[in-house]
Amino acid sequence: MKLRHWIITVVLGLLTTLSKAETKPNILIILADDVGYGDIPANYPEALVPMPHVERLAQQGVRFLDAHTTSAVCAPTRYSVLSGNYPWRGRRPYGTWHFNGGSQFRQGQVPLPRQLKKAGYNTAMFGKVHLGAHVQPAEPGAPFNEDWTKDPALFDFAQPMVGGPKDLGFDYSFTSPAGIQDKPYAYFEDDLMVGDPETFITWKAGNYPNENGFSKISKKHDGFGVPEWKSNQYAIDMMDKAVAFLERHIEDNKAAGTERPFFMHYCTEAVHVPHSPPKQFFGEAVLGETPSHHLDMLKELDLITGQLIAKLEAEGLLENTLIIF
Repeated sequence: MKLRHWIITVVLGLLTTLSKAETKPNILIILADDVGYGDIPANYPEALVPMPHVERLAQQGVRFLDAHTTSAVCAPTRYSVLSGNYPWRGRRPYGTWHFNGGSQFRQGQVPLPRQLKKAGYNTAMFGKVHLGAHVQPAEPGAPFNEDWTKDPALFDFAQPMVGGPKDLGFDYSFTSPAGIQDKPYAYFEDDLMVGDPETFITWKAGNYPNENGFSKISKKHDGFGVPEWKSNQYAIDMMDKAVAFLERHIEDNKAAGTERPFFMHYCTEAVHVPHSPPKQFFGEAVLGETPSHHLDMLKELDLITGQLIAKLEAEGLLENTLIIF
């Protein structure tokens, strides 16, 4: 089976064609976090962790080896992927990192998911955002407060975020503003916080054992969040939501008698700190399977990729899906 493995510039170049095509391909972007070029066995044969699912993409797809970046870190990369712009064309040249820093997109800029919606796509995002947004102020009518270090009581988390994934053009999203690395330690569904803000606690740096290994808060990243937060559960929760989205998408197409395509933007927490891999990821052992927790999360990243491919394959969607890793 042939997997087509393209990069985002190809997708942007195809937008005009897609809007006119009778059968549009599905699009899946898997955006990893803090993974080095040499971590991937397809790039470096002496890489420390086997990654057979990513290797399959490399072997059966197209590899792009002449790549350059003006800002090789997280937030500006995320903006570039969804805008097609250099980072400095956004609101801040170095990206917008914090959940309450305003959107990185300038007024008038059209994000990729919004363009794809115009082309008939069902759009969804999962995982880490790091593109900024605004939380509504607790005091009605007060201006947005961009000081993200302030007491959470100043914010109204019972209201949807402004400038989050929904405003970027995603029909559905299940995300966290900063992955597992920073506050608020909570999930957001369609830009609305999951859980009760009244139960917020302050998470201190350290390890927190649980039934699937341990959750962790990084040094210098103390902060507020829901008491149910588990960093080692993150990838499992995101995968459950992504699979559920695909199943709803398929059922909706059947009910409508259409073949509407989907665009999924899947942003992993792996392999960013705090390194807290689960014991098990859908039946596969992860924690302790490599020389370090950091490398365990490389294995988890490969399993995430494999789980998404397997679901597409099982539903008969793989042949008509562009996968960008």
